[in-house]
Amino acid sequence: MIRKPKRDERRQIIPLIELIMQDMELPILEHTTPEMLYAMLEEAMLDDQFRYGLSQTLVYIHEGKVAGAIFGYHGHLEDTIDDPFHSLYELTTLSIKSRSTKIRRRCQENGTLIF
Repeated sequence: MIRKPKRDERRQIIPLIELIMQDMELPILEHTTPEMLYAMLEEAMLDDQFRYGLSQTLVYIHEGKVAGAIFGYHGHLEDTIDDPFHSLYELTTLSIKSRSTKIRRRCQENGTLIF
């Protein structure tokens, strides 16, 4: 069955998002622990404006569990679609100030995006 996900299914969807992020070789994976990434994604998924938000998601359910997911959004949202996650990342890294500063400096020097 394909349907909108339930709020309590986020933990089943996050490994699928992580797989996408790994395939895209996103630098954020080098700068966060899996626990930190999962916590940020779990929170960000509640925001309707986020790329991987529950409102942007359809899941495939097989034997009562999430077996697949697809994410979609309008192209005009591209510039801001990751803002909810960026905000969470900034809040999280503020508590790890020296690490955050290093990451930002390295990304600015390389001209790369964290996410």
